Amino acid sequence: VWLDLDDTRLTATADLQLEVAPGAPVAGTPDRPLLTVTLPRGASLTGVAPEAEALGLIPRDHGGFDVVGPIGEGVTSLGYAYRIDAGPEGAQIDLGFSRTVSTLNVLVADTGLALESSRLHRLRPFRSGTRNYLHREAFNVAPDETVDLHLTPLRATGLPREAGLAFAFAAIAAAAAFLTAPLMKRTRLAAAAPDHDLVRLRA
Repeated sequence: VWLDLDDTRLTATADLQLEVAPGAPVAGTPDRPLLTVTLPRGASLTGVAPEAEALGLIPRDHGGFDVVGPIGEGVTSLGYAYRIDAGPEGAQIDLGFSRTVSTLNVLVADTGLALESSRLHRLRPFRSGTRNYLHREAFNVAPDETVDLHLTPLRATGLPREAGLAFAFAAIAAAAAFLTAPLMKRTRLAAAAPDHDLVRLRA
């Protein structure tokens, strides 16, 4: 699950890897689907990956969907995206799955966030392209188990940006004055010193 939090919403992109044992394709029915994808509370589905549409998806009233199949042997990717409204205080997301998840990876875009979870373990940050991601992981997530995650923006405790810029400019000006002061003093002394040849001529 890839998460990106801004001032107004939390955007999530999920990529489920469905593994089917060797043999004939498996299929369900609308009454007994192979898999039910339930969105977190308050989330709205924004799309599914094109290849996921071939897995027999049936929308549900709560915004998620059922997977009916058929799904062939091997590993099949099921990708979808959703968003949750967020405010200045951050966002809370509860992840749950109707089947056992052997390894759950959560990657959060590092935009200055503090992460709290009672189930996810901290891993080294992950870099993709030009962005850094905070990495959390959980193993053997049981069906209908809730994996909680709270994202809180870090508040700047230093000077406001405008005050910081003003301080930087003042420091640059002071440094320039300090470096040029000896040159200016030498110029003034040279201007004030009498020209001995001129004095002799006048005398």
